[in-house]
Amino acid sequence: MLRLSLIAGVSMSALLATSGARAQEASAGTIGEIIVTARKTAESQQTVPIAITTLGGDALQQKTIQSVRDIQFNVPGLVNYPEPQGGAPGFAIRGTRQQGITGSQGGVAVYLGYVPLTSTMSIKNSNYDMQSVQVLKGPQGTLFGKNTTGGAIIFMPNAPSDKFEGMTKVGYSRWDRKDLTAMINVPISEFAALRIAGRYIKSDGRLKNVIDPNDPDVAFYDSVFGAANRSTKDLWAEDNQSLRVSLKLTPTENLTNTTMFDWYHQTKDQTDNQAGLITKINGTCGALYGTWDFSNFPNIAPAANDSGCISDFARQQRQGNQTTTRLWPVYVSGTWWGITNTTELEIGDVTVRNIFSYRKDNIENSEDDSGVDAPILKGWNKVPAHAYTNEINIFGKAFDNRLDYTIGALWSNQTTRQMLNYSVLNYWRDRDPFGVLPAWNLLNPRWADYTYGNKTLAGFGQINYHVDDKFTFLLGGRYTSNKQTYLANEYTGIAAGVNPASLIGKLAIQGLPTALSNMTCVTGAFATAGEVFDAANCRLRRKANFNSFIFNAGFQYQADPRTMFYVNVGKGYQSGGFNNQQPVAYATFKPETVMNFEAGLKKDWLLFGRPIRTNAAMFYAKYKDQQRSLNGSFNAADIARFNLPPSLLGSSFIAVFNASNSTTWGGELELAYNLTDHFQLSAFYTYINARYDSFDSPPYGNASGLTNLSGRALSSTPAHTANVSMNYTIPVNSNDGGLRFTLNAYYRSKVLTNDRDASVDTTIPGYAIVNARIDLIKTLPLDIGIWANNLLDKEYAIFKNSTLDDFGLARTDFGEPRAYGVEVTYRF
Repeated sequence: MLRLSLIAGVSMSALLATSGARAQEASAGTIGEIIVTARKTAESQQTVPIAITTLGGDALQQKTIQSVRDIQFNVPGLVNYPEPQGGAPGFAIRGTRQQGITGSQGGVAVYLGYVPLTSTMSIKNSNYDMQSVQVLKGPQGTLFGKNTTGGAIIFMPNAPSDKFEGMTKVGYSRWDRKDLTAMINVPISEFAALRIAGRYIKSDGRLKNVIDPNDPDVAFYDSVFGAANRSTKDLWAEDNQSLRVSLKLTPTENLTNTTMFDWYHQTKDQTDNQAGLITKINGTCGALYGTWDFSNFPNIAPAANDSGCISDFARQQRQGNQTTTRLWPVYVSGTWWGITNTTELEIGDVTVRNIFSYRKDNIENSEDDSGVDAPILKGWNKVPAHAYTNEINIFGKAFDNRLDYTIGALWSNQTTRQMLNYSVLNYWRDRDPFGVLPAWNLLNPRWADYTYGNKTLAGFGQINYHVDDKFTFLLGGRYTSNKQTYLANEYTGIAAGVNPASLIGKLAIQGLPTALSNMTCVTGAFATAGEVFDAANCRLRRKANFNSFIFNAGFQYQADPRTMFYVNVGKGYQSGGFNNQQPVAYATFKPETVMNFEAGLKKDWLLFGRPIRTNAAMFYAKYKDQQRSLNGSFNAADIARFNLPPSLLGSSFIAVFNASNSTTWGGELELAYNLTDHFQLSAFYTYINARYDSFDSPPYGNASGLTNLSGRALSSTPAHTANVSMNYTIPVNSNDGGLRFTLNAYYRSKVLTNDRDASVDTTIPGYAIVNARIDLIKTLPLDIGIWANNLLDKEYAIFKNSTLDDFGLARTDFGEPRAYGVEVTYRF
């Protein structure tokens, strides 16, 4: 039964100014039609029988969306969070999220055009020269692309056109942030057009890194790792460049071929990952790390001993939340690029579209997961990946246009490699329960090399049968076959007889593995029966096949040209996969399935004689074997229980586990209201109740000791989100020129960041932020905009992580303080 009593609210998002997503400019007193491609064909958003929110190109600028992280403030039910590995943007929709773990498919798919991305880093700052950003909610897969259980986000760039035009935008804002964007569209001939767009961003870090050379901590760090390997950068700095080049060929009126190249690059001056501050310590920290004793190391003078994380915490409390002292270098660098070729051929009432793409990613990041100077949870990752994808779609009509059909097939082959090198201070050296670790074994390094392969073959289709001008029934299905492979090499600990003093400078800070002959192979400890383990090369191979059939069925009723009601039911699916460094029982995680029920109403009407648009949706989803990522570390009881190598003592992990069942239900309402021809109001409200029906989390790790999570709320899922936006324009001329004022307020209720730990240390409190903007448009040769985000300078958290049980520490990543800037745009 649908328990949807709280679906009254208000919403809008981008139903207002949507430039590229708008079929035509709204005439006075009307709300413009929004064209979307959510079902692979261009159609009005008001006639699509799913919950979808669209932000057009003008809305992206008008709402001062600096990066994709800001989209959540304008879309109901969407939550953004930093992924735990590499800081890539992560998204959650209606309680389902991307896992942020290499090798996991995730329940939310992100597309650039019609191509699923291998990494969301590709679109991190790609909100320029966009036709639209479309957020689809609920399971997807019967019409295009990948299987998803939560939804999909489509970034649709502007295509080349037959009009010569260009644009240059220069922005400057707080923290010396320079933002340069340019675009030019050139019709080469009657049959060809070229469009080039790019963006350059560079800024100082907003979290100041203050280092006193006379601080004993600095002397200690320099003695261990060397002054050359000490960070000198502020955190949350940006240094990235991006480019898109599209060539459109139309040799005949029925044939179109478009090739797009996209490229995004970050340098090592980009420091916006793992920038958390230590916000709490407990007795574990004091007992284990009160004073560092490196007297056994001949290359470290006793006078250089560090005073420990207790002093680090006290110093951070004095500094506040906009200043820190961080010695370990933190960065995210890499290059992400892709080539997409789309060919479309119209044959009468049938359209054939083929989409081929190749994507290549290469990310390198240095992490500090603890927030203190000591070598606890410091690490390095390098993740190269590449993917080939080909999708073919056939669209057509039959039976005197009473039947619309879509038939498609997808093939993809993706390979992802993850190399990581972490060093963890082995604080059990004086309490070694096995008596096998050398007394001087202070460091517990880890080196691993994983390769994940995923081959997908899918066939799908959907029909829409129009009974008459009002009733339409739809039915769709999809069969998917996933073949996955896994190759692992894992080493940990320092082998007996090796002096760690000779290894300290060769650990993760340089991104190179410690000599493997000096470490212990642990790969075999995780091999299951029948798996191939090559002991001579410390190599484990796995493979598995996952197959599924999903469906979507429903109907829509077009009561009149401005009123549409729909109901649908569907099954969603995402493939299972492999975990690394997990006991045999958790080496593989199972596929996730969901049964989703949704009903919605989309209506344009008049309120006090003025046009208003209201889009409402109610949903109920029942998940089986829902995939959730959890983290922890192995304690002595875990080592004994699972017969793991003693060198894994204290080793941290992050992996995907299956919850038995969970239920998500709720609703959303979006509103757009033109109070006058020059004053628009918009708003949205979303309520989501997402809880585990039954989930016995893994009975190991030092998280909270809790194993039964039944009844607990899902992480990354706030119960309430809301937005109110006002837009007022003072006309200046007859060419739509004027002075435009925009005010946008967003609220989000509290949310967990960890399924297993519901303490205050992993709970982000609710918060509200206000953004404002003033634009002078189509009046001068240049458009000028002045903006302020987080106008009231609200301090709020975007991520929390607790390792209190493991290392006695908890940290918090804080959102951006008040930011303000100016933009100047020239169009021709």
